[in-house]
Amino acid sequence: MCKKKRVPYFLMALVLLLTTLFGTAVPALAAGAAPKKKTLIMATCSDFPPYEYKSGNDVVGIDPAVAKAIADKLGMELQIVDVSFDSILAGVQTGKYDIGMSGITVSEERKQSVSFTDPYTKSVQAIIVRKDSPYTSSADFYTKDASGKKVTKPSFMVGVQTGTTGQLYSDESPDKNGFGSDHVTKYKTGADAVQALKISKVDAVIIDQLPAKSFVAANSDLKILPVPYLTEEYSIAVSKDNPELLRQVNNALNDLIADGTVAKIRAKYIKATTTAQGGDNSNTWWGRMKAQFSLNFVQGQKWKWLLQGLGRTLIITLFSAILGVIIGILLAGIRTTWDKDRESLEKKGGFTYGLMKVLNFIANLYLTIIRGTPVVVQLLIGYFIIFAASNSETVIAVLVFGMNSGAYVAEIFRSGIMAIDNGQFEAGRSLGFNYFQTMRHIIIPQMFKVVLPTLLNEFISLLKETSVAGYVGIVDLTKAGDLIRGQTFSAFMPLFAVAIIYLCIVLLFSSLVKKLEKRLRNSDR
Repeated sequence: MCKKKRVPYFLMALVLLLTTLFGTAVPALAAGAAPKKKTLIMATCSDFPPYEYKSGNDVVGIDPAVAKAIADKLGMELQIVDVSFDSILAGVQTGKYDIGMSGITVSEERKQSVSFTDPYTKSVQAIIVRKDSPYTSSADFYTKDASGKKVTKPSFMVGVQTGTTGQLYSDESPDKNGFGSDHVTKYKTGADAVQALKISKVDAVIIDQLPAKSFVAANSDLKILPVPYLTEEYSIAVSKDNPELLRQVNNALNDLIADGTVAKIRAKYIKATTTAQGGDNSNTWWGRMKAQFSLNFVQGQKWKWLLQGLGRTLIITLFSAILGVIIGILLAGIRTTWDKDRESLEKKGGFTYGLMKVLNFIANLYLTIIRGTPVVVQLLIGYFIIFAASNSETVIAVLVFGMNSGAYVAEIFRSGIMAIDNGQFEAGRSLGFNYFQTMRHIIIPQMFKVVLPTLLNEFISLLKETSVAGYVGIVDLTKAGDLIRGQTFSAFMPLFAVAIIYLCIVLLFSSLVKKLEKRLRNSDR
């Protein structure tokens, strides 16, 4: 009777992995490849009132309203994607988005990567300082050295939002009316820069005049210097590879400017955002806390943003963990097979030996690259390059975080297998098992018992790592907190709420890990 050949388990895992990847990525890619004639995808950053900000679940403001009017003229549906400001031009350049609008100023550096329409509005960069600040104009920021050359005061520090006009010009030398990069602190959002100003981390903040008025209206301890930093014009960014869209958007935009639509939109949203949001007239600590709680969570039902963000975080974490385990099993199987059965493979030679050698090399290369690069960089590469054609941010995040987690899970599994005494392998062989049968019936069950607590701790780490998902427009728990801060200009309540939610989830999983470890110890007695 012929002995039935068994399929190696690492090959079974490979098939399962490929099935998972194709089953999730292909639909996303297909969706992303749909014709763009009916949809105009706009990238923006919703922390720049009155140009763009969140209202309920929608992004509203001057730019979304102008983009909607352009889409209507072109007979298209507008889709708004909310991402970090420094991701907008990168997404437009790679074709991820059709247009970028977020108070974007044309500069020679930016013109190298994207095309721009004619300007649709003028603005100025304002300087915000604390009311008790000794600075009365931008001239007070400078002094002169022994040769009479203008230099920035040694102790002066300005805060700007990363990738904005304020940063571009502030980084220049003092003789070009900049401050020098050593005197510039860059923040992810304008709200972060203003919060840094309030606690004296910086001496001034440079930002567009209209958002500056909104910040000052909400913070009585701040003021705007009377002389603006510089004058600028805002335009719409379009990919260089799409000159026809640039022409269409430009024509529609000029028509809207000519008939007064853009001016009406500006007037509407400027009026709506120049009043302070929910004042606090209480003199008691408890009264101020209640007012802040109402402002950050009750008004506009902003607590729903946190709830929705939490749901998105848990979904990404769960499916990333499943994908990570699949990848981990595959990689651990390849590496341990090579490490423990290398001599046997060398003796047999042939195709199996060559295949395992190549797979082991690929596995080691994968582990080196994934563990040697930050997860946020991997996320950006996956979003803007590898899956640039896909608009399913959640699927992309699952794939990226799953691949990242898989590298660490693989080492957890491998260490668990390598920790099993070699006598166990020999016992399996003495029973007539081959290598893969030994792994399945003897080694793997013991390995899971050893590594399960560590595996659950990796799941907890993965949960916290997903907090960078907001870089690609995913409204996870952390991004939801950022949206609230951008609306209320308050740092304390949103940040602590996000931190407490994460802490509660981690404590819950930690308690489960402790109970599991206790049961495993009891089973060993």
